Amino acid sequence: MIRRLLTTLILWVLVLTLIPPPTTAADPPPTTSTPNTAPKRPTDCATTFAANPELIKYQAAVSDHYRDVHKLATGMGVTIGIIDTGVAPHPRLPPITDGGDFLEPKAGATVDCDAHGTIVAGVIAAHDTGDGIVGVAPDAAIMSFRQTSSQSKETDTGGTLATLTTAINAAIDKKVQVINISVVSCLPPGAPPIDTREFDAAIQRAEEHGIVIVAAAGNMGNNCQQGSVVYPAHHTMVVGVTATSDSYQPTEYSIKSPHPTISAPGTVYAGLDPLGSGLSTGIVQHTTVLPFEGTSFAAPMVTGTVALLRQRHPSASAQQIRNMLFASVDPSNGTLDIGRVVQYVMETQPSARVVAVNAQPKSSPIPMLRVGWVMGIVVVIVLVILGLRLHQVVSQSAYRLRYSCLLQPLFGLQLRKYQS
Repeated sequence: MIRRLLTTLILWVLVLTLIPPPTTAADPPPTTSTPNTAPKRPTDCATTFAANPELIKYQAAVSDHYRDVHKLATGMGVTIGIIDTGVAPHPRLPPITDGGDFLEPKAGATVDCDAHGTIVAGVIAAHDTGDGIVGVAPDAAIMSFRQTSSQSKETDTGGTLATLTTAINAAIDKKVQVINISVVSCLPPGAPPIDTREFDAAIQRAEEHGIVIVAAAGNMGNNCQQGSVVYPAHHTMVVGVTATSDSYQPTEYSIKSPHPTISAPGTVYAGLDPLGSGLSTGIVQHTTVLPFEGTSFAAPMVTGTVALLRQRHPSASAQQIRNMLFASVDPSNGTLDIGRVVQYVMETQPSARVVAVNAQPKSSPIPMLRVGWVMGIVVVIVLVILGLRLHQVVSQSAYRLRYSCLLQPLFGLQLRKYQS
């Protein structure tokens, strides 16, 4: 009877332990594009110019500045949303997830007719295939949102603040953790203010979801002059990025911001060519080659760094990540030092790690309640077994004592006689 009771209790313990806690339905997996399934690139797109071996060496030298950081973080587990001209699949990129085309829905976000978004993606996540060129966060996942294009056939504006707002909200819905925006919308000095309530709401929504937004500060040109209000870079919850020259000095073409910015190298000597598997150094325009240079290509350096920080501090808020960035740049010119960012946070800011731990979401009480019940039942079983064992020992001892008392009158006399 006792053995049956113990067997039943043990079976109940096993059942309670093996039943999983309640779960919610997961989102359906996003669609991805590979070089074999990517939409075809239109024939009238921008023409790229191949990078020569010397320029490839220059780009590899840029990669050397942050290669050691990959011993600490590579962006693994972090999804980066790139709002740009589209990102074309490339053998040196991870499979590109199509987050949506808000310019020409039929084209798709894995087509890059401007040779811009793909270059940005390469700065962030290019894989090293032996030439020394590698992205800042080579193990990060890339999700493309096509929001603008100078080659668009359906619109002359190439994207508006409204389509940018829609793209940001879409990136939030897709659960990206970092957003790179290397496109700008400039409001000239003295121009009447515009309604930015929906745009501001999208930025606030990203902040509430812990998403860090990094944006190019903008380049001086016909459509953007010094003193302009630049969206989204001039928003207080966005990390604006200006470009530096080869000597790490601020460039004159970077639009100044009323808020603190971060500077990063703005030249890509050899970028991932959206036409195929090679590397290119610029776009052919008539008889000249326009190099890949500007704040558009400085921003992804910072975005990749944010991915490294997000990997190491998955529970940090967007504000905490921004604080880490700004606290570890060169104070003289605001230049980004990727290695210094990671080392600073790890070695001299233990409080940041404490905050990240405290910011983790609370776990469900159901598993803890289950463990409590199981432990209680185990304790009861142990006590029952010990009690039965003790009862058995006591019973046996009492039996032996009683048996010896009965036998002593019979054999005690002979025993004493024998001993005498």
